[in-house]
Amino acid sequence: MSTQRPSIRENWPDGTARLRRGAKRARCCVRSRRNVGAESPAAHAARLALALAGCAIPAWPSPGMAALRERSASGERVDVHVLRNWCWLGTARDEGELARIIEAPPRPAFDIDIAKLLLRRHKAGTLPLLPIPANAPP
Repeated sequence: MSTQRPSIRENWPDGTARLRRGAKRARCCVRSRRNVGAESPAAHAARLALALAGCAIPAWPSPGMAALRERSASGERVDVHVLRNWCWLGTARDEGELARIIEAPPRPAFDIDIAKLLLRRHKAGTLPLLPIPANAPP
């Protein structure tokens, strides 16, 4: 019995690789062999950049970390979310927690759901970010 895993792709005589069942030639592959390589790498890069321009994430609106205050529905509690580059760094419930996050911020991990929420509010103009100075005292 073979220990190799079977490939789900196979090479075809025209030089393309396709999935085994029902796969169609990829859209970026040129329809006829005579046009292969007709587009320069610079032209392809420009076309790709133009196609992806609508997916671009705007620059972070603060020079570094920023705080976002969130009040509970009853108004009894205020949480401060610390953010940087569309990434959540932590939530502080008091001054001590906020100082710890600012002093030693965790490594940011990009979360698409958090980024979408922040970007939607930013685009609507309802994201009240308070910049945290780089030299803020802990």
